[in-house]
Amino acid sequence: MRLVVKVPPDASMLSTMLYEGLAYVISTAGGDVRPNPAGPGLTVELPDDAIVQSYVRVAQDGEGIERIRIATTPNDGKSVNKLLEMLGVNAEGFWPEKKGGGKAAVAPYGRLIGAVAEAAVRNPDAILKLGGGGVIEIGVRLGRNEIIIGSGGPALSLALFKSCDKYGSMRVWEFGPISAQVGQKLSPAAALICMLGLYSSYVDRVGNVNFLLPLDPAEVAEALNALQLLNTSPAEAISVRLEIRDVGRDVIREFTEAAVMPPAILSRLALSVKLSKAFEGSRLEALRMRLVKVVEEGRIYKIYEDLPVEARREPYVRGALSRELSEHVSPKSPLMRCVTQFVRKGLGRAAQLCEENDHVLKAVEALYRLVALKDVTALSDYVRILRDAADALESAAEGGASLWRARTYRRWVARLDWAIAELIKAGG
Repeated sequence: MRLVVKVPPDASMLSTMLYEGLAYVISTAGGDVRPNPAGPGLTVELPDDAIVQSYVRVAQDGEGIERIRIATTPNDGKSVNKLLEMLGVNAEGFWPEKKGGGKAAVAPYGRLIGAVAEAAVRNPDAILKLGGGGVIEIGVRLGRNEIIIGSGGPALSLALFKSCDKYGSMRVWEFGPISAQVGQKLSPAAALICMLGLYSSYVDRVGNVNFLLPLDPAEVAEALNALQLLNTSPAEAISVRLEIRDVGRDVIREFTEAAVMPPAILSRLALSVKLSKAFEGSRLEALRMRLVKVVEEGRIYKIYEDLPVEARREPYVRGALSRELSEHVSPKSPLMRCVTQFVRKGLGRAAQLCEENDHVLKAVEALYRLVALKDVTALSDYVRILRDAADALESAAEGGASLWRARTYRRWVARLDWAIAELIKAGG
């Protein structure tokens, strides 16, 4: 099977899920990457059953499938039924039962991905017809009244994989005047690859907010284009990146609620010892990812945050200072426990804010400035804020957990002073 990818690696949801899905397929089934003779883009020679192999692998991970709770929209129903019919799956039995009787109009994507995975095991020939053999071109073509991504039919409408505007609803393609707008649909092969991208990158859900941690599409494209220089196989080049990314995903899952507050989770990722150790044994010095926050609002999705995440073998903050700060962003630290309470309160759940809540929020912002923005002045701000938090708790004199947090902040300040002195001695 020859897969020709002509969709550019950009920040749209479509491009992100396509390149993530392609990475998952290559890591599973292998393949050869060649220059595209027809122009820009990637040409990947894959086994004819590459997509089947990928979904069989998905079928072996029930927990990962069940975790994906982002739902289809009611407008997706006809396309979902059409895809299931082509795979020989009973669409009537697919849709969940409503509490009051009848069938629901939406279903979790995990359920849909699971149904495709079961079909790959039970009826692989059906998937081979949709995504195997010959040449599959994943490019943009203009239909009668719609844009279709990919070759082959019938075209499917899956709203999640359309391009998303930040703070906006699903964007349509525009030609000529703004009023001349057309919708966007996917070929069955493109839809299958996009769903693998969702499976591969999905982290978790908090309330109606879904978090994804995909590889940056440019990271995938550049890795595949540079294979001849690196003298390595596509599967090896992509697998090592996905393995490191998966460690980052696990770091977020240890404390998913922190992802609602981006500075907290980005600080955790930047200071993660696990993530930096994941580079051992690889040639990589850095890995580009993106933390995507997809919110379900009624019948549409909105991306409120799409943040670049860079993991490094040698992080900006390292040595004793890195070890000390890593403790501060661990799930059990008083700082992160206070962040949890703040997030739960914001989500309308039962929670009592910490007495030093304002100090905690300022401390997290300072930590983010230090580790993510490389603002060295933020370290002194962070130490000062910790002292202020301890002072505030001690003046309240409530004892118990409050006094324990105050003592912890004092200990942190003392250890940071020591770590900074060691860093200066070492010439860092």
